[in-house]
Amino acid sequence: MINFFRKTRKKLADNNQSASPAGRFFRYSRYAFGEIALVVIGILIALQINNWNKKRSDRDQETQLLKSLKKEYVNNLNQLNDKIFLRNKIIHSANELIKIIESNEELSFFSIDSIETYIGITTIFPTFNASSGVTNDIINSGKLHILEDNDLRVFLSNWSGDISQVTEMENVLLDYYFSSYQPFLVKNIQLRNSFNAMLSITNLIEKFNLNKSIENVKQIDRSKKIHEYEVLFNNEDFEDYLVSILLYSRVANIQSEGFKVKIKDNLKRIENNL
Repeated sequence: MINFFRKTRKKLADNNQSASPAGRFFRYSRYAFGEIALVVIGILIALQINNWNKKRSDRDQETQLLKSLKKEYVNNLNQLNDKIFLRNKIIHSANELIKIIESNEELSFFSIDSIETYIGITTIFPTFNASSGVTNDIINSGKLHILEDNDLRVFLSNWSGDISQVTEMENVLLDYYFSSYQPFLVKNIQLRNSFNAMLSITNLIEKFNLNKSIENVKQIDRSKKIHEYEVLFNNEDFEDYLVSILLYSRVANIQSEGFKVKIKDNLKRIENNL
């Protein structure tokens, strides 16, 4: 097209040599206008090509970001499910211990192995440690605008706040365990056998390790001391501790379940944009 314009301008210039002064002025004006128009057209074409290249580059980059986000949030979702699973075990164990307290039966009526296992499970303190590398990189590097889905951009912007909210009760439970519950148990029983019983549950321990391996998890040898659990179960504070742990774990699971919904919704958005 540019060659066509150049040939046309050359033809006009040749014709100008034989025209009258007024005609030559008119033809030179047309020639000058054509030159300007050619330059403008060239600039517009260049801008359009640059714009098209930038959009293609942004879409390619968006695809890579979405793939990385998908991997990150699938990992977070799996970890969240593991923490919910662990807390459900804690809730179940606390309930079973409360039933024993309320049964008014002699403690010898119940399995000591089960009691030790239940106590051991109530000493677990699962916390959600979110993977946020990709999300933080997108936000801190100013790449958020590359994502076309506005709802997804809002989710990423609120990510750190959501993490703080979902781990709030986990931190309360963790602090309660170390400051109150564990010292209470140590004062009333030997925890060695309860820890050992808890560590023997394979599907429980796997949830602690991101690689699902239990190779480095070693059981503790049973204590040779005689254990009297009647002291623990006759202590009125034991029920209060169990109820508190049960309540905190339930609230933490409610928060985690709500966060799971958000992650799943945004995984669907990511899939739709890939």
